[in-house]
Amino acid sequence: MRALLVDTGFSAEPLLHAATAAGFDVSVVGNRPDDVLTHIASDYIQSDYSRTPLLRKSFVESHSDALIPGCTDISYLSSSSLRDEPGVRNIDSFDQSQMIFDKAKFRSLCHELDVPSPQSYENLEAIEVGSKVIVKPVDAYSGRGISVIHFNDEAELARAVSHAKASSPSNSFLVEDFVEGYLYSSSLFMKRGKVARAFLVEEHCCSGSYSVSLSRVIDDTPGSKRREVEAAMELISQHLDLCDGLMHVQWIEGPDGFKLIELTRRCPGDLYARLIELSTGFDYAGAYVAPFLGQSLSRQATTEDSIPNTLRVTVKGPPKSMLTQLEISDSHRVVEYYPLINIGEEIDESGRVGILFLALDATYHSKALGEGWEDSLYEVSSVKP
Repeated sequence: MRALLVDTGFSAEPLLHAATAAGFDVSVVGNRPDDVLTHIASDYIQSDYSRTPLLRKSFVESHSDALIPGCTDISYLSSSSLRDEPGVRNIDSFDQSQMIFDKAKFRSLCHELDVPSPQSYENLEAIEVGSKVIVKPVDAYSGRGISVIHFNDEAELARAVSHAKASSPSNSFLVEDFVEGYLYSSSLFMKRGKVARAFLVEEHCCSGSYSVSLSRVIDDTPGSKRREVEAAMELISQHLDLCDGLMHVQWIEGPDGFKLIELTRRCPGDLYARLIELSTGFDYAGAYVAPFLGQSLSRQATTEDSIPNTLRVTVKGPPKSMLTQLEISDSHRVVEYYPLINIGEEIDESGRVGILFLALDATYHSKALGEGWEDSLYEVSSVKP
C-alpha cells in the first residue's frame, strides 16, 4: 500500500515514520527539494501542493491508496479539495475546513455557537480609543503578520492592518480584543464527535514574538477549564459534522474564563508530536495518521518509555545573522536536539535555530515558565553578514 504525505518539512518526519510503521510505502510532495523528507521518503514529488490540480495529479500518478495532510495549513486545505478522490479518507470538505482555518470565519462560528472567543471588529470604527487590540492575518500562522497596539489613532491601526495583509495569502485581516492570560493548547483525538483522547500543553511566547517558544505537557490548568474547552470542541465537531481525527486548539485562560484563539485539524509543527510522545509515551503521530490510512485510533498505545517532565524549546537567534555558536546549559538533561541550521548558515526571518527537548528536574518542573527562561537554557552567538 502507498500513501502520499503532503509535506516535506522536518516537523512531518514523525508522520512519515508512523505511516511507514503502519505498513505504507510513503511518498512526499512539496516544492522545496532541499527539505529533509525529500531525502528519506520512498519517493519525492517536486510540485506545489498549494495548487489543487497539481496535488490531484501527484496523488493520482503516485498510485497512492491514502492521502495524509502534513503540518501546514495549506497542506490540509489543499487535501480537503481532494476528499472525493478514491483512497482519500477522513478529511473534511473545503467549506468545513474554511470555517476552522480562516480566523475570521472561526470567530463567527464561535459567536454563532456561543463559544467564548475574543471580540472581533468588522467595523473598525467601533474600536474604542485606548483599547488594546491584536491585528492578524486570517490565514497565516507561526505569529506572522501580527501586531498588538493600543488604539489611539487611525494611522497606527492602518500600519498594523497593512502588516497583517502583507502576510496573508488572501490579503485579509482580523482585528480583535487582545486577551490577557495564560496560553494553552489542547490536542484532541475525536471519534464520532466526542473526545477519545486528550492532551493539555502549557505554552509560552518569548523573545518578543507571537510564536510559541516553550511548551510542556501538564495535567490540568489552575482554573480547571480543560473540560469546558473539550466540550466546546465537541460542540463544534458535531455542529460542522467533522470527520474523526485530530482537533488542535489554542486558548487563553484569563480572569473572565477561557477564550478560544485558533483551531486547526493539521498536525502542529515544531515537533509537537514528539513532545507528546516523549512526555506521555503516546504515539501521537500514529494517532494522527491513523484516520487517513483507514485505521482505528484504538490501535495507538501508550508505552512505559516516557519522560513526564519534558520541556520543548524552540531555540532562536537574531534573524538575518550568521550562526557562529550554540551553547546549551548543562542545568537540565538534553533528551534530543534537532538542528534546523548549521554553524555558518544564516538564521532566517523566523529566528529559529533548532528544536530542543530537555528533561526538567522536579524543582524546575513545578516553577512557572515565562520570560527569562530561555536565557537560562541556551545561548546563541551570531554575527551580521
